[in-house]
Amino acid sequence: MEKYEFYSLKDLLEDFYISELSSTLEVEKKDINYYTNNDIIIDGKNVETLLSAKGTSKKKVFKKAESRVLDFLRKFKCIKNSGVENFLHDSEQAIRFQKESLARTYLLIEPNSFDIVAYFSLAIKPILIKENYKISNGKRKKLNSKIMDENIEICSTFLIGQIGRHDNYSSNDINLGDILNYIFGVINKVRELIGGRIVLIEVDKEPKLIKRYEEFNFENIESDSEFTQLMQWINSY
Repeated sequence: MEKYEFYSLKDLLEDFYISELSSTLEVEKKDINYYTNNDIIIDGKNVETLLSAKGTSKKKVFKKAESRVLDFLRKFKCIKNSGVENFLHDSEQAIRFQKESLARTYLLIEPNSFDIVAYFSLAIKPILIKENYKISNGKRKKLNSKIMDENIEICSTFLIGQIGRHDNYSSNDINLGDILNYIFGVINKVRELIGGRIVLIEVDKEPKLIKRYEEFNFENIESDSEFTQLMQWINSY
């Protein structure tokens, strides 16, 4: 049995949407037939018709639900990395990215305290592989990249946009390898449907951090940015 419960932000949002609809319309959650955000039926009637009769709208109800979700996400603390923390705390990041299909966020939750023990977000990102980047010819062939010109190649990657652990938990509770197992589990499901070979993570130029990712088969390549290193793991199934 898994120690932590695994939630997608999509499922969490839908749970809160249903909860808010149940409260507003005074119906049981089980009576709400939720197919998509635009297809919700209660007792054979469209939910927007029922909400209109109550003097409100689906947009207002969903906004209240999203506010509750944001309150929950803001319980996550990661003082050492404000960017990781802010991604969940800022309404213009995790929730907006989810709604606009810019990224997908996944949460590992402690079932008793309902703490967010750790989380990660995934997206698709193209990267440029230049001729002078420090990467072997063998690795280049595995990239299966499209040649743009003699010196630059472009590759599509699965980007690990964010990865973090709550300050109240240590590596004894959950470590980087554990979180990566969840990440690769999600990515492998996507690969079965659409293919793909490369997982990319961008991290600060800290030798200890770079070494840690290299232990998990990420390969460090050159970056155009002064502030990040591109750490690349090639899936060679």
